[in-house]
Amino acid sequence: MLNNQFSKTIIFYCFNFSMGGTETLILRLMKYYGANNYRIILLTETKINESIAEDSHKVNFEHYIYKSSSKNFYSLNNEILSFQSIENPIVVSQFLPEFLKCSVLLIKSKYGVRFSHVLYIVHPNSTFYNPKVFKVFAKSMIGSMLRKGNLIFMDETCISKCVEFYKITENVSFNICRLPLFINDDKFVNKRNDIFNVLTVTRFEFPFKGYVLGLVNSFAKLHKKYPNTSLTIIGNGKGKMELQELILKLPESTSNNILTIDEVPYHKINDFISKSDVYVGMGTTVLDAANKNKIVVTAVAYQKENFSVGFFHDNYSTIGEVLQKKISYLNFEDLLETVITVNDSEYEIMSLKSKEMLTIHYDIKVVAEKILIGSNKFFSNFEIILINILYFTHKVSVKILQKIKN
Repeated sequence: MLNNQFSKTIIFYCFNFSMGGTETLILRLMKYYGANNYRIILLTETKINESIAEDSHKVNFEHYIYKSSSKNFYSLNNEILSFQSIENPIVVSQFLPEFLKCSVLLIKSKYGVRFSHVLYIVHPNSTFYNPKVFKVFAKSMIGSMLRKGNLIFMDETCISKCVEFYKITENVSFNICRLPLFINDDKFVNKRNDIFNVLTVTRFEFPFKGYVLGLVNSFAKLHKKYPNTSLTIIGNGKGKMELQELILKLPESTSNNILTIDEVPYHKINDFISKSDVYVGMGTTVLDAANKNKIVVTAVAYQKENFSVGFFHDNYSTIGEVLQKKISYLNFEDLLETVITVNDSEYEIMSLKSKEMLTIHYDIKVVAEKILIGSNKFFSNFEIILINILYFTHKVSVKILQKIKN
């Protein structure tokens, strides 16, 4: 329930809260809004995954889990989600199916308060709608949200994928809120290790994050030329076996310098970043590395090669580029070799440029407030009907596909 100490209420809706960029983003936002006297609520459909439980315990929020049998949200103490009449909750979701479902479940007739919604797209495909036969209705909803300003994107890649999928031709504004981060003030740059260390942290979800396979091959080539190098890979996922098989095929002198570590709690990732000399990755961890004053090589998504959009300090806006065959990308080997061979002074300059770009464009104090700019817009009766049609149609199509697969 709302206490007098709270000024506003914000709800984060996430189907499955486990280790990933979306979830760590939510934790950061919950921490920021909580420090600014918001009532913070997390709604999920399952318990918080153990992989992120330790980090979650460090943030103060209410957690409710949806039970379809009673069509209610319950806390772990079996308390039902409720609100006071003075509350005007803002609901933040991250991809279209979540937005549709929480818009249908969280309604004034049930909870006695009026909800406003923000759909914050942090994955290139998160605006996509299926079945495609109803895409014209989804396009109408997307257009309406763009005009209201409560559909926002983390970067230009997410926007371009949305425009491409829905064939949007009309002149509308796209709001960008880059992934927010608490910026630390430290500007100390560690000297490079005697054994130069390349670090990546990722889920082994291929081809989405298949760049890690290309990174292994790139490292193998570099290691022949620069034997005082090592590669650390932190992660887990369905592609683990494929990665291990690739490493085993390498010469023993190379594979012995590749360390793979299972998933670690989010807050411990910084320890590995601090000890590395350069970071290779995509998404949130790019920002984490820049925040530790590290040079970052940003990978391209949906590839198993060695393609990169370059150094973060040269291309700060693209941390989730989706592979486009017509583009001629940079590659890991050349970029990593640059970091290995530059003198100490240039290495420090490149490292501090990462922090500079991060501070200018990703400071949570600026981004978190910008996210809520469109949150005072409510849906019309027509839009509510459209949302319900899209939700139930998607729900039926998912059930049909599951039956076909079974």
